[in-house]
Amino acid sequence: MRTSPTSSRAATKAVAARDGLRVAPAGRRSLPWVLAGLLLVVVCALAFAVTSSRLGQRQAVLAIAHAVPAGHLVDHSDLAVVRVSVDPGLRPIAASAQATVVGRPAAVPLLPGTLLTEAALGAPSALRTGEAVVGLALKPGQFPPGLAAGARVLAAETGPDADTAVAATGSSPRTYRAVVVGSNSYGKGTVQRVIALPNNGEMSVTWARFHAPSGYTLHELGVLPSICTSEAAANADKLLRLLQQGRIAALPTAARNATNPDDTAALNKLRANCPSQHGESAIDLEVAAQLLESPSLYNRAIDLAHVSGPANENLSVVMSAPEPAPLP
Repeated sequence: MRTSPTSSRAATKAVAARDGLRVAPAGRRSLPWVLAGLLLVVVCALAFAVTSSRLGQRQAVLAIAHAVPAGHLVDHSDLAVVRVSVDPGLRPIAASAQATVVGRPAAVPLLPGTLLTEAALGAPSALRTGEAVVGLALKPGQFPPGLAAGARVLAAETGPDADTAVAATGSSPRTYRAVVVGSNSYGKGTVQRVIALPNNGEMSVTWARFHAPSGYTLHELGVLPSICTSEAAANADKLLRLLQQGRIAALPTAARNATNPDDTAALNKLRANCPSQHGESAIDLEVAAQLLESPSLYNRAIDLAHVSGPANENLSVVMSAPEPAPLP
């Protein structure tokens, strides 16, 4: 007995009808969907091929064979040729340019295994013996406003650690000469400091007077600037021109050092040479910046505050005064 496909389909329908099932007719494949699937496969294959091709394109570049210190002239033995896939953002020196690299100094210490770039070659930073590059995280107010990269500064050690270091070594704290530009400071008379005691109490210590290293008192006098900018007609170019011509009067250091700290009239007369002014003046910063750029002008300004003669005799009298009699 032979069974035809027609009779088989009829039998299937009969069984489905008996069991209460419906058989959907066989659907036809949609040609657009078939073509879209084939196109997607082709695109994925091409993308994979391009990516593999790019990853496989390795270039011969120069790398560091062993540690090279800064300033060392690069030699053939310092270099190695490696083949890497170079990212567009990285520009290592090609192996074919090795002859142009040999004999050039290393600008920074070079570590083995690193790729060599043009930025790593050149004159190293000129640091003398005992010098180092140190990064400092400074908060606003801990550095002069307008400080720019490349400016020369002096870092001063302050706070309790500085006092401890002086006491431990038995040395005196160092003092430095500087040019003061601006107007007369206010001359605050007293400063207080609260010291904690072992019994959880506190002691308030008051400094009645401050004295400068040259001996004069700051009380009711303040600091007299070397270059005064509080005059109404003052401008930076005029002041620097007068300084260059030697027409700025020197500070009255002798009179300042000899003035009795209790002679208010004499102190006020000294303060009148350069009256205090409120706020920050742009002239101050302009004059200071130009002084730092001209060593000859800076030296002239330093000499304006030259201190001659002995230290303040009034300070010696204060320091050598007999101690008061103890309270009963």
